[in-house]
Amino acid sequence: SDAAVATVSSRAPSASSASRASASLGAVPGLGWDETNAPSDDARLADALRRRAAETGFSLEVSQEERERYGDWIDDVVGETSSARDANEGVSSSSRDEETPSSKRMKDLFFENVVANGADALPDVAPGVPFDALDDAYVSADGWAHAPARLTSTESSYDTSSSANDATEDSSSQLLLKKRKNSFSVCLDRARDWDVAFPEGWFQAFADGTLGPGYCVDEVILDEGGNEGDTTWACENADVVLFNEGAFIWQGAHRFTDPATSRETYVVPKKKSPEQVYVYFAHESPALFGSELLDRKLMDQFDYLASPNARGASAWWSFAPSARHLAQDFVAFARPFAARSPALAWLALDCGHEREGILGEISKFYPVWSLGACQNNKAASEDLPGRDSRTDQQRRRMQLYLSSHLFYFAGENSACPGYTTEKMWMALTRGSIPVYYGDGEYKKHVPCYDEASETAPCVLDVRDFPSAAALAARMREIANDETEYNRLTAWRFKDPKSWPSSFRRAVAAASADVTRVTCGLLRGDSSGNKVKPALAQVAPTGGWRGVTATAEAEKGSFYAAAYDVADVAVPGSEAYGQSVSVHPDIAAALEAASEVFRKGEPIDEALIAKLRSAHCGTKDASPVFGRAVDAYARSKEPFADPESHYDRLCEDDARAACFKLKEPPL
Repeated sequence: SDAAVATVSSRAPSASSASRASASLGAVPGLGWDETNAPSDDARLADALRRRAAETGFSLEVSQEERERYGDWIDDVVGETSSARDANEGVSSSSRDEETPSSKRMKDLFFENVVANGADALPDVAPGVPFDALDDAYVSADGWAHAPARLTSTESSYDTSSSANDATEDSSSQLLLKKRKNSFSVCLDRARDWDVAFPEGWFQAFADGTLGPGYCVDEVILDEGGNEGDTTWACENADVVLFNEGAFIWQGAHRFTDPATSRETYVVPKKKSPEQVYVYFAHESPALFGSELLDRKLMDQFDYLASPNARGASAWWSFAPSARHLAQDFVAFARPFAARSPALAWLALDCGHEREGILGEISKFYPVWSLGACQNNKAASEDLPGRDSRTDQQRRRMQLYLSSHLFYFAGENSACPGYTTEKMWMALTRGSIPVYYGDGEYKKHVPCYDEASETAPCVLDVRDFPSAAALAARMREIANDETEYNRLTAWRFKDPKSWPSSFRRAVAAASADVTRVTCGLLRGDSSGNKVKPALAQVAPTGGWRGVTATAEAEKGSFYAAAYDVADVAVPGSEAYGQSVSVHPDIAAALEAASEVFRKGEPIDEALIAKLRSAHCGTKDASPVFGRAVDAYARSKEPFADPESHYDRLCEDDARAACFKLKEPPL
């Protein structure tokens, strides 16, 4: 099949402030400055970045249609001219502040931090991987965990003859990149089948077609395999191959049927060289659609794993908002309290999980508006995107529409470590209070996290309430008290430097370009040691820890360090199964899985189910409203009529202030 090869993008800014700014714009291409035209002072840098933000869509213009639809409040947020229009018209920061229309505009301190300081409130996500794509640090191989495999000629793609004297700056940059030791070719396996729904910084460029080389990546190859009859693989000679879970589990990439057992299994192409690096990007929960993560035979085919589980992944592929989307969502976030309906909205297409039963219980005490396919009881906007929002314009429409609801039910399809999806994050960034069901680790990463009390008041976790009635009472308190709502959402109007460090790390991680994230893996830690391998996905939460202690500790491999073997008793030892982190039933499942792996057999469904408990815990371990979660999964009861909770309804949902909730029964 044909492989599309990207070209090297323009040189990244060399000034340190410009470098920080470029990174803060997420997956936006380089600013195009060189040493001769880089801004000489902060004011010029701010104006240049403001223009660049408008040009690239980092600051998204409010459309005329949106102004007409939300005209009762949106002009109070963006004024008569947006910051993007000011920038395009060449209006300076000082003169803009003096304009009458702009004086109405609400200040987004995060965006102002980006254009003034390069988002210095965000930490560096890949220490030791310079922002400048041509930085001297890439010349030497010292301190890197990996070196390019060099399976093809590094200069064959370039014309080095005398006729090349008229070469462009870009082609010169290409040649420089190719000649460096730390210069890798990266291939995206089955690129068109990648699941990049709700892309953040990592794959924003991939989704909009602008992904290109940079940092330690000198060549990007897009494998267009998957056509019937394909016999070639565009990634065969690449130094690094990126695989995507969506292509595997939804499109059947590299799926084969074992003739001996008639069971399906995944087998990726064998490496042409041991120096090649395979990275697996996974976004699904191991307890449900992502159960392949629990198959050691599959995961051992990869060197690294990127996933939402920050503790277990080599690279944290978080659903948190990127800097780009955090800035774009400010318009929806700033929607006034009076323009938000006192209702709990839900938009879902994947029905039948325990979350549906949990929401049904809540609907008895508070109005629930289901806008999607699951127990639909309210028509949604016709232009509301489905399960994904690949463009900034789609996301803006979705965020503006859903921001009309004061609360949003962010229910995950399972409660696994680190598996907190866009449902909660998008609610937070548009100013809807999330009512959350899922993994409890999210609290450490949200912007309202209080480390002293280990609480996150801007999220209503169903497990924090003894009953649905108690949760509904709290929701009524917020719905009837604008001051309380303002307290819960005050974080977004504060200086971003005051945000919890864990949230700033989450935004920074989501904002990094995938090429830079990949370079972080290739470099390793500051000593050049390899970071956590793919199999470590389940290690920190029970998973394969014991198995690894047996299989890897004896080898002294880097797997042992990644699994923190010193803290885990090995199978067969007297202490194994008695550790607080390994339940006896889980220990037995791990030993059984280890035996299956040693024999080279596929894992059957029964064993997968036990391993799910090893990774995510049993469903009765954390009850909701005093009942085991499984009880909600079996519930078939329809939602209560939302109108039964109102004394007065609006004819037009947009006029949220006229809704009046009934007093709850004594």
